Amino acid sequence: EMVMCSNGCGFELKRNQLPIHLLDCPKRIVSCPYCQRGGEHRSITGFLHLTQCPGYPIPCPNDGCEKKIKRCLVTQHRAVCLHEMTTCSNGCGFKLKRHELYDHLQKTCPKRIRRCYHCHQIDEYQIICSEDHYTKC
Repeated sequence: EMVMCSNGCGFELKRNQLPIHLLDCPKRIVSCPYCQRGGEHRSITGFLHLTQCPGYPIPCPNDGCEKKIKRCLVTQHRAVCLHEMTTCSNGCGFKLKRHELYDHLQKTCPKRIRRCYHCHQIDEYQIICSEDHYTKC
């Protein structure tokens, strides 16, 4: 006896073949493995859903970071990603990756705080090392 697919895909088949068809039917209901949203197989596994799925893992947009993050967590990841570009927290205006900031603040930032070895004044490195400071020191 011939029957129509009970999922409504329009496929007509022998009744004894229906259970096998239902396992592969494009209209079968499945859950997205990334966000658990339910829907028809062809919709959930389709391009449109995967490009918008909040749980789908996408590469970090920062150059050098090789992590994959759920789409919904990219903003939180970027707030702590060591490869995110940032601006020097001392205010010198230098732009660098977050993982380079510590060395910059300690070794190369012109606004880092240093003590003059001669007069022991504490000020920004660029002021301590200026010719004007040395003439007064």
